[in-house]
Amino acid sequence: MNWLRGIHQTWTKSLCSGEAGAAMLTTIPAAALGAVLLAVTAPALSTSSAADRVWRIGFLDLSPLPTDPAAGNLPPFLNGMDELGHTENRDFVITARYADADFARVPRLAQELIDSGVDLIVTVGTPTTVAAKKATTTIPIVMTGTESPIEHGLIASFPHPGGNVTGLTHQPDPLFWQKGLQLLKQAVPGMSRVGVFATAPPLTSNVAGVTTFGYRFDQVRSVADLDPIFAKAHEDQIDGAFIFPDFVIGKYGNEISQFITSNHLPAMTQNKNLLERGALLYYYTDFAALRRRAASYVDKIMKGAKPADLPVEQPSRFEFIMNLRTARNLGLTMPPSLTGFADGLIE
Repeated sequence: MNWLRGIHQTWTKSLCSGEAGAAMLTTIPAAALGAVLLAVTAPALSTSSAADRVWRIGFLDLSPLPTDPAAGNLPPFLNGMDELGHTENRDFVITARYADADFARVPRLAQELIDSGVDLIVTVGTPTTVAAKKATTTIPIVMTGTESPIEHGLIASFPHPGGNVTGLTHQPDPLFWQKGLQLLKQAVPGMSRVGVFATAPPLTSNVAGVTTFGYRFDQVRSVADLDPIFAKAHEDQIDGAFIFPDFVIGKYGNEISQFITSNHLPAMTQNKNLLERGALLYYYTDFAALRRRAASYVDKIMKGAKPADLPVEQPSRFEFIMNLRTARNLGLTMPPSLTGFADGLIE
């Protein structure tokens, strides 16, 4: 257990402190260019903002439009803005675009925001940040969770981004998922064949003493597209699952959860929503904290800072949560060496 203790001791600094205050979100859904959108009309100019202006903030999200105004990625960001003293519809207004997990829509939505005259763009997801960066090199862009920003050409370095992009990443390195796989292997010692569900999963390989099989979701456009993926997983005779935090995975979370529960598959998920639906373990970044923390970058830019001068943050704390109810359903007993390190237990 030294390696596990090392993981938790290495990433101990929290991304943010305190509980986010509640925020009411008023939405006006409409259709634009085949994508779901949210738009708020700017009020008259106010003198109460940090820079004597009403900031028009674009919010570009690869997720589906939330059916619950209090759900999704925007409310945590608005909570963060409220905590910093910025009031919506007084100091800033939001124009949001949701791509409904359709990557092809994202460049068009990014251009839409730019054409609407936004002063700043907040992005949710790597494809949204890449699209925004390609569309503008002058409008500030704040990431609320992007992977490998240097490799994607978004920033020059973490300490000195150098361009118009700054904000936060959601993982310390591309191989971070293997630590979660090690936790799953420790929870289920006899497991040997794990299916990896992701938009671009690793190829078949041997990691942490198990053989992994990758199943791609980047071409999934409907529920029917899931059938051949699940059929291939059956053919490969997987006895465990690893679920990446992809937007397509999130959109079809109910179907994926039904697959893992009906096939009695112990699963490690990096999407917290799937933990309550039957996954066994969760080990990843607190995404809500990332969205809330992004408000601090917007606050600095509103007060005159340049994105090029704001260091990009990498996550320093990760949540480890166990679903003991699922463990009982699978006939598993979780070792004390794991439960003792868990941040939360679902009974």
